Amino acid sequence: MGYVRHGGQDWFLVKDSNRSSRYGRFKGYYFYSGDYIRLKMLSGMVHKDLLAGMLPAKPAPADE
Repeated sequence: MGYVRHGGQDWFLVKDSNRSSRYGRFKGYYFYSGDYIRLKMLSGMVHKDLLAGMLPAKPAPADE
């Protein structure tokens, strides 16, 4: 959802829909350090419009 560099470290604002996200001051949002993201993140979703111009217009055919 967001990104900031603070204290020489990368911080990411992440929307979490897990049960524990309902607790705390900012319900459903967490700041995670870049190190934590690199260590723990298994997958992420990005809207296709954000990738416009970065990906080829047509996907390459799959090798059989």
